[in-house]
Amino acid sequence: MHAALVRARPHKTSSAVSAVARVPRPGPMPTAAAAARQIVDDVDSLASSIAKDGAPPLLLPAALRALWHAGRGIARGTQSEVDTAHNIVVGATAGGDPAEQASLAWVHAHVHRIEDFGKGHEPPAGDGEPASSWDPMAVAAEFYREAGRPVPEADVPLETEWRELAEAMFARQRDSTRGRPRMRPVLIQGPMPIEADFFASKLVSVTVERVATFVFHVGTLDGFPVIVAKTGKGMENTAACTAVAIERYHPCAVINQGTAGGHDPSLHVGDIVLGKRSLNIGNFKTPKRAAGEGSLPLSWIPMDIMASEGSAGEDPDAEKPRFYAGCPALLAAANAVKQGYRRGKVVEGIIASANFWNNEVDRICWLHEQVCVQ
Repeated sequence: MHAALVRARPHKTSSAVSAVARVPRPGPMPTAAAAARQIVDDVDSLASSIAKDGAPPLLLPAALRALWHAGRGIARGTQSEVDTAHNIVVGATAGGDPAEQASLAWVHAHVHRIEDFGKGHEPPAGDGEPASSWDPMAVAAEFYREAGRPVPEADVPLETEWRELAEAMFARQRDSTRGRPRMRPVLIQGPMPIEADFFASKLVSVTVERVATFVFHVGTLDGFPVIVAKTGKGMENTAACTAVAIERYHPCAVINQGTAGGHDPSLHVGDIVLGKRSLNIGNFKTPKRAAGEGSLPLSWIPMDIMASEGSAGEDPDAEKPRFYAGCPALLAAANAVKQGYRRGKVVEGIIASANFWNNEVDRICWLHEQVCVQ
């Protein structure tokens, strides 16, 4: 998710200053981290979240997240949930510690056992088995062996095994001194030392790790694991730092924050914009103009470089901006505590980024009206 603190006057951009950690906490209202811990305390709360509509709890490790989808698939008889569980364990199997690998293998086996109960489904993508030879339990048996688990008897209900699986994973995840599950960290990003150092000053038990030019402050906030990354300025540095952090720390969420110019005149200094959507506002193609005809930047066309695998410049379907949705769970968590912010309003909006500095008011208005609003 992106969050931006408006620091400059409307229609003028500025460099980034930390925003998210400056939101004061209201007295009785729980923090997002506390709420997340309540959601994943035990098997009963996990099962309760399955019964509700909506996405899985935000802070679940891969094996428990896959098990959540498998449990919903069992409860509602929806193959799509089982397929989602399968995709998670396939994507998360490489790397990780042996105990986590065993959990993933057990969930993988359980998913194929669900398939066996359903019968007649196509093999999930990634198993490489033709439909004619698809035997879910034969595949499941391989993953039970990998997990070091016996294959359940045929009359053992899926719900019984699901609960046994969940109890085993919560027992492994539980911190023996604090009595709550170990959580994956939240990653908070800031491009410059003035931002990263401010956030890092709020952490306790901090260690500093460096990878190339990137600096990671690893610590806790209110007992919750948090990593503050100094990414360096520019979209390329931020993208590279994010990839390194995801591979190295496996965060449950990434919050990219900074300051922004208020393209919307209704925004004022101190307002916070939560990134419901974001886009690269530097992707354009120009109309054809001959030598000597000059350049007309306000006639440039937004370009979606991901519209196809071919040349975006030659693809008429690419003549539009590409928006990226923010995480609904993170947006909900931010909105839940926004009443405690006293220095301005908190709204949802579009975070537009590019490696250029706008000082032309007409161009800023054009970007807002013709690209972002569009």
